[in-house]
Amino acid sequence: MGEGMSIDCRPNILVVEDEAPIAADLEGRLNDLGYRVCGCADNYVEALEVVDLYRPDLVLLDLCLQGERDGIQLARQLRNKGPIPFIYLTAATDAPTLLRATQTRPAGYVHKPLRTQDLDTAIQIALLQIRRMPLSQELRGLKVLVLEADDGLRRLLARALLRHGANVSVEEDRRVDFDLVVGGDGDYPARTHLLLTDYEQHRPDRLGKPFSLDTFMTRVRYLLSRSDS
Repeated sequence: MGEGMSIDCRPNILVVEDEAPIAADLEGRLNDLGYRVCGCADNYVEALEVVDLYRPDLVLLDLCLQGERDGIQLARQLRNKGPIPFIYLTAATDAPTLLRATQTRPAGYVHKPLRTQDLDTAIQIALLQIRRMPLSQELRGLKVLVLEADDGLRRLLARALLRHGANVSVEEDRRVDFDLVVGGDGDYPARTHLLLTDYEQHRPDRLGKPFSLDTFMTRVRYLLSRSDS
């Protein structure tokens, strides 16, 4: 891969915190520690939208959120979506709340007020759990070229494909017989193409933006299965 075109394989971290100043401070600390923050949310609904869009590797989750549903209820949904590991950020010390939190099997706790070293340690331990999770081999051996122009989206899609076992490139190379090309103008030679557009054109080889990673992977599977038939 050429300079400036490498895939960012740092884990994506989502911050779910109901107090904006704390969220901003937390994002700054994570950046200083070398982590990649894929988004911030302050409530249950917004957090699930970000999860569906960016599919984070790890969530830092406050027990108290804006709205009717709290962080523990969100944690239960995260367990149903992958599962996605999460670390609780909490100032709570009462036994009933801690019991509810423990029942969701978090990857760790960081108590408020936050200390950077405690935060980093908890994340490192959680990331060890992630690395021990078996990656999918669903697309093993398939060669995929990602030509999406937006740098952040290109890295996101490439990482998703890598986690499903594909051999991913983000540079054009006409010496390679790619199985799938994502993005571009559709003129690149390959078994099949998935064009990403700013609007849905109701064709099976196009995917309108914005979209979730689950929608993206479903379309990838469909196109590859169709090209085998």
